[in-house]
Amino acid sequence: MLTIKDFNRITFLHHRGIVPPAPAMEGETVVEKRFVCTANMKLLEYGYVMAYDLFEACCKAAHTGFLEVWSELYEFITEDSKAVSKTSPIWPDFPNDAMNASLVELYIVNYLNYLSGGVWTPDSDPSRFCKGLDKDHLPAAKQIPACTEDEIYRYLVQSVTSKALLSPDEQNTVKMLLSDSGEEFLDKVMSLMKDKDIPCKENLALYVSYIIHRPDWKSQKCFLDFKSATDVLRLAAAMSGQDVSLAKAPRFRSFTRAERRELLGLLEHVEKDEGFALRPEQFKRLGEKLHPSEYAKYFPENKAIFDKVRNGIKIETYNSKLQELMKPPVNAELLTAHLMLRPGMFARYLDFALRSCKDTTAMEDVLFRFISVCKSVEPRVLVQLINHFRNRNNPVQLATGKANGAASKVLDREVEPIPEDICNRVARDIFNQLWQVLRAEDTESKNVYIDPACHCNDIVFPDNPRQISSSLRSAACGSRTRLPEGNVLRAFLYWKASFETEAWDGVDLDLSVAFYSDEKVDFVFYGNPKVETLGAIHSGDRRSSGKNGAVEYVDFDIRKCLQNGIRYAAMVVNSYSGEKFSEMDTAFCGVMVRDGMTGEQFEPATVKDRFALTTESGQLVMAVVDLQKRELIMVDRTVAGSLAYSNVITDHQPTKDVCQYAMQLKSLSIKEMVGMRYAKFLKDSEWEKADVIISDAPEKFKNPASGKPVPSIVSPYDIPGIYDVVFGNSEAE
Repeated sequence: MLTIKDFNRITFLHHRGIVPPAPAMEGETVVEKRFVCTANMKLLEYGYVMAYDLFEACCKAAHTGFLEVWSELYEFITEDSKAVSKTSPIWPDFPNDAMNASLVELYIVNYLNYLSGGVWTPDSDPSRFCKGLDKDHLPAAKQIPACTEDEIYRYLVQSVTSKALLSPDEQNTVKMLLSDSGEEFLDKVMSLMKDKDIPCKENLALYVSYIIHRPDWKSQKCFLDFKSATDVLRLAAAMSGQDVSLAKAPRFRSFTRAERRELLGLLEHVEKDEGFALRPEQFKRLGEKLHPSEYAKYFPENKAIFDKVRNGIKIETYNSKLQELMKPPVNAELLTAHLMLRPGMFARYLDFALRSCKDTTAMEDVLFRFISVCKSVEPRVLVQLINHFRNRNNPVQLATGKANGAASKVLDREVEPIPEDICNRVARDIFNQLWQVLRAEDTESKNVYIDPACHCNDIVFPDNPRQISSSLRSAACGSRTRLPEGNVLRAFLYWKASFETEAWDGVDLDLSVAFYSDEKVDFVFYGNPKVETLGAIHSGDRRSSGKNGAVEYVDFDIRKCLQNGIRYAAMVVNSYSGEKFSEMDTAFCGVMVRDGMTGEQFEPATVKDRFALTTESGQLVMAVVDLQKRELIMVDRTVAGSLAYSNVITDHQPTKDVCQYAMQLKSLSIKEMVGMRYAKFLKDSEWEKADVIISDAPEKFKNPASGKPVPSIVSPYDIPGIYDVVFGNSEAE
């Protein structure tokens, strides 16, 4: 049974704050303010601080109530630090002892550490440990606001009803909330969801799989959102604990008689031909579990179509005719006439239709036809189309599959080119149509203020959240954030795998940094642990995680890199032993910004970004740093290379490709998307008039104009929240 503590963990991780302790009752001892101040100072050591509303609420709480909430919050915040504190790099006084060692010493120490099963390390000289952290130049502390107990419901409803596909981590959170929170929680969720559509069919399948057993589930409006056989196939997959994206063929469990009737009842009243023709084998397997012949009297259409796929009878469909029209030589006029019948399909094949044209005039005709129907296309798909044509002629193109952590692969551009001016026009015309669609939703003409400190013009709007890893600042590939002061960057990696049997045959993850300039490339990894000219040093190659987990660091000096012509530094994690990140008990990586002289090895207050390693993959390029601009560019892409025994050298080219891909992106930003939806952007002096504020620092906006309600403050890293602002109903609740 989930508790308020569990709910607080979720809202905290999604930048929505925590539920503060209740005010002290009559007769209870109110907590002394000095205790709250001390607790707040303790949070600052980890890069966090209570926002004013949370601080004030804590000061009004009973002493015991405050301590309970504080201890839970402290547990969330110190989780990573406590894990890392139980282990150490091979060089105990890193970076000083490692940087002062010769290359021969570095290799010998790594070898001896391996032979000892990770036990032996060089002698430690405590006098060489770094001094206490210089707190004068720390990055701004992350603010923790107060929220109500209803915030967890708001998060869940926003996530499920979003037009966005949920990331694997968000899916797991939704599953946990719906399965472990109890009947009372589910009753309230269903009450809130009663009149809401679920436009994303994967989210629909996930939600309904938890309520289909309830007799009143058909009173939910989302019951009417099942339109096709594929929607029902996704639901059966969700009920079986399988991937609702259908990227892999699901293995269906045995269903109860009541479940079979529900699924067959849904299937009887939706469009079936397209889904059955597209996935005949998957529907055969589903039919084996549903036994449609037993229910032929009630659902005759189901029996007929299952008989067709079982007997291999071809089903004539819209898609089968489309495939015929796509065979060369393509008649673009006939093809687009067919595509206009289904605008969503037209969006999917717009690029193909354009490059099948004989000349520019024909391309303009295709574009005209698409624009005439594109308002019927899902807005999120239009966003993806705009981004596609903005970036279509970029030097590097990646393809990324649906599966959790599916590896990104560089596309060989063997398709016909589309002139840049046509691509720009397509993106511009679709932008104008999307602008009209979204602006039509702004019926109440809300005032929006965007905090300039967030640099939302540099944060890419997440058009496919499924590809975004859980992180301290969840942002789409290509997003850029500013680095705080500090000349030394320290990449870090921690992992723990309890299934290890032997230290000599353990789970071996590797942290590396690749350095790029126009003329040269260099690497720091276990095979090349030191490059003195760049101030770069590796902490040693941990080859198993052990009982407490393992940690690796790589330090490098921004100033020295620039002096030696290095412009970019890419931070990479590889699974040398071949395990996938999803198989770990826990694994995370990230980057700290340091002064190079003070602070512990893992200093939470200096962490710029932190990524959870949870994908079905064994390689990740987490970020690339533009050293000249002092910007961290989000990459967050797995690499399609060899898995076991790979490293940053063997996978050099795909690593470089995904970095180039991220750096060249010209995708829509959060500021552009919010500007499409809302007519009024307030100036800095007018923020008190705002209905919606986009900021990651809620403390700055606690004095709204007299008589106005407190505005809705949404973090740019809260993906469901941002989607609700742009596509949904962003009223403050």
